[in-house]
Amino acid sequence: MKDLRFYDSAVQRYNSHINAISAPLSSWDISGMYFQTYKEHLKDLASIGQIGNKNRWQSVLTGDDWPLIKKLVVVITDPHLKIEFASNNIKQMTGYDPIEVVGKSPKLFQGKDTCKLTRERIAEAIENQQPFEETIINYKKNGSPYSCQIKGKPIFNMKGDLVNFIAFEKAVA
Repeated sequence: MKDLRFYDSAVQRYNSHINAISAPLSSWDISGMYFQTYKEHLKDLASIGQIGNKNRWQSVLTGDDWPLIKKLVVVITDPHLKIEFASNNIKQMTGYDPIEVVGKSPKLFQGKDTCKLTRERIAEAIENQQPFEETIINYKKNGSPYSCQIKGKPIFNMKGDLVNFIAFEKAVA
């Protein structure tokens, strides 16, 4: 029963970010398959919050960003573009476990068919510390290409210094 109370509490915390009302767990058979997903989203939210607190983000993500965390892959880099965090669902999109990409550059996902002009537009936005939205050809761990829509933006601390970049990504057909 203790695990079920943890589940109800976890669902309630998760749903508070998406303005949903949670109901008590009534059947483990029905709800159990969603428990792991909820735990992963909560873990991702906690990790993002820790990075924000550590780097003293000027403002926490906007209300429009929180639903994206649930639906999309989230990648956070330091100002030098080394990955500090990747959400758990990156494995579904790229084949990489989050731990495999931490410390690496997002260029890890680029390859021979990645458009040079798109890379240059992204690099210019990053250099100018501006938000960007682009669709780019990236590559999975197994080498197969996929089209990736990226919404990225800089994050500043309370002093106005650049401390991170965050990107919301999804594979598109």
